Order: sequence, then structure tokens, then C-alpha cells
Amino acid sequence: MTTLVLFASILAISLLLQAVFLWLGARWTKAAKGTFLRALAATILIFVVSILFLVASGWLRAPLNPGDLPFAFATWIAFLLFQIFVFCLIIEWIMRTSFWRAAIVWLVTLIPSVSMLAFVFLVVRPYMVEAFVIPTFSMAPALIGWHKSATCPHCGQTLLIPMPPPEEMLMNGPGELNLLGICSHCFQASSSEDQSSETLTPDRIIANKLLSPRRWDIIVFRFPRNPSIKYAMRLVGLPGEEVFIKDGAVWANGVRLSPPESIADLRYSTELESGAAAIMGSEDEPWILKKDEYCVLGDFSDRSSDSRFWGPVPRSNIEGVVTIRYWPISRWYTWR
Repeated sequence: MTTLVLFASILAISLLLQAVFLWLGARWTKAAKGTFLRALAATILIFVVSILFLVASGWLRAPLNPGDLPFAFATWIAFLLFQIFVFCLIIEWIMRTSFWRAAIVWLVTLIPSVSMLAFVFLVVRPYMVEAFVIPTFSMAPALIGWHKSATCPHCGQTLLIPMPPPEEMLMNGPGELNLLGICSHCFQASSSEDQSSETLTPDRIIANKLLSPRRWDIIVFRFPRNPSIKYAMRLVGLPGEEVFIKDGAVWANGVRLSPPESIADLRYSTELESGAAAIMGSEDEPWILKKDEYCVLGDFSDRSSDSRFWGPVPRSNIEGVVTIRYWPISRWYTWR
């Protein structure tokens, strides 16, 4: 909820500034109906149309050949110019002015747009919230990368099977795929040859850097062995605790932990599906967490490289708490 309030505040300020500058631009160009209320109406309509264009760009990206960069770039430029043309038409219609004067007014509105963009990249992104794309499958089904879907043999619901990105498939071919997936409903791991032909896009998430991490939160952190790499996993162990996995559950200081109802059926393991045994996390080799260390696990325990194999995460490596899964729209979800 904190993230949504923050975004709503930034959006409201941005739209208000855009309306003010659009109004000033309309007065400067002597538009026939250059009132502030009309400027505000034009700003809101342009914002709505921008969202529609954003959704359309996602649909447009799918049929394009990702290997044909010149064509993709030319298509993107043409799409951008068409957006600007539509925005100028909206200003022309609402402010009752000529198209070329409307274009000048639109240029004036770039001043607050550029200022807000600078604010987002210099302040919001480094210190408040940041968006991430999930390329891996360690946190499936909560967070999924490129994948195909099939029918779960256990419950008949959707089985999510990890796939390489389309660009990698184009360059290297399908190769030998590991078709082990996880069910989005019963959380059982299964293999299936019966997949849909379409490779589906990965999740996009937002991490809030203002929140303190709590147990069972999904956090974004810098990989301890290579801080240039960032992962998203579930926080299960807190500083000062002795943590281990037993009977498919997480135990802390000798007490079996109860996860949230949404993941109550998840079962954690001390080895991968390939048979590789964990270095840490068993009852015989528990994590003994220091005062600034956290233990993280992937929900897809059979395929996740997590604290079982490379140890705890220092507090200084934690980037933020995942609060929103915003794309695809059909998978929108809010955690905190």
C-alpha cells in the first residue's frame, strides 16, 4: 500500500505540473480556449491515451522479429511520432487552437516531464522504489520468468514450465530443455510434454526501498558472491536465529514456522531436483545467522539456487521489499 500511495502522489504532482505548463503554453500561444480547466482535461486525456499506447506497445513487441534491430527501431520511431501527433490533436481540439500552436504547447509540457523524469532517476529509483524484470524461475509461481504453460497432472490447474528467452532460442535453438515446472495452484513440481506453443513473458515487479524487510517478504538483494547481480527471493531467516529445513518446512530456533496462507502448501527441500545436496539448511547443518544476516529461499525449491548453496545475505545487500507484481496485467498482485 505504501508503494501505491507513493506512486499516486508522484503521478498527481506530475499531472498537476503538466496541466500548469500546458495552460501557460496555451496562454502564450493565445489559444482560443486556454483555460486551466481545459488544460487539466487535456492533460488527463493525454495520460489515459499514453497508457493505451503503452499497452499497445507491449502487443506490438510480440510479433516483431527481435533479431531485426533496424526494423524494430524504425517501428519504435514511427510509433513514437504517431503518439506525439495524437497528443497534439488532443491539445488542438480541447484548447481550440491550430495544430502547429498545439505542437508548441506540447513542447512546453516537456519541461515538467523532463524534470519529473530526472527526479525519478536521481531520487525515486535509487532511494525509494525500483522496477525489476524477473528472468529466472527460482521464485515460481509467485514470480515467474519466461515460461510456457501446461496442465498440472496433480490438480488439473496451470503448470508453469521455465523456458529460455526468445532471443536465446533464436540464437542457440531449443537445445535440451528441462521441462520440470511448478503448479500455480497446488505448488507440486511436475514434468510435462504437453505445453502451449507460445512462450509467455516474465513478471515485472516493484521493490520498495523504504520498507524494513519482514519474514516471508520477497526481497530484492545483491548476490553476495557477485554484488553486480540482483535476485528476488523469500526471506525466511532473521538475524540471530538458528534456521534449518525439516519435513518440508522452515524451522527457527527449534520452532516450526507457519508461512502465510497464500504459500501454506509450499514445501522446501535440502536438495535440488538434480540430486545436488545443499551445503547448509539441514537440521545437521543449520544456518547460524549473525546480527546483520538473513536467510533467503526460492519458492521453487527443486530448482532454486539460494541460501542453501551460498549462505546468508548481509543486510547491506538488501535493496528493497517486493510490494507489487504489475505486469502482465493479468498477474497484478500487491503484497505490502
